[in-house]
Amino acid sequence: MNPDYFILHADTLVGLPDCPSLPLQHAWRIFQRDFSKVFGRNVRLGALQQAQLRIVYAPAAHTLAPEAFCLRFFPTENGPVMELQGADDLGLIYGLLHLSEHYLGVDPFWFWCEQEPAVRSAVAIPCREYHSPPDGCAIAAGSSMMKSA
Repeated sequence: MNPDYFILHADTLVGLPDCPSLPLQHAWRIFQRDFSKVFGRNVRLGALQQAQLRIVYAPAAHTLAPEAFCLRFFPTENGPVMELQGADDLGLIYGLLHLSEHYLGVDPFWFWCEQEPAVRSAVAIPCREYHSPPDGCAIAAGSSMMKSA
């Protein structure tokens, strides 16, 4: 087990905040769909404390701009834990979409472009803290659509 990488795979246990808003539930369904297309299985949900991938609101001590998100990594005996921390609902939504596009390799417009995502057994994510751009354009700044413009 390499502590420099978080390995996302079909058996990764994911934890969500309690009582997510309707927009966050919708983004979660998108992430679930993308996850199942890439790994061939549904996401395994569990309690936050046991989860290897934790979707959480950023603690008050971490000052994130509105709509921002960050990825943080914490070492454990069983390998690194990844936290997607959002400043608010939009931060978590942008973070989930970021995971789908940049790590799962799912093009945001895959359906309309008829580009099915590649099936994988695992994705190695470097354990380096990541902060979304401060201007609130987290998705547009890195999306494949913007690169071709």
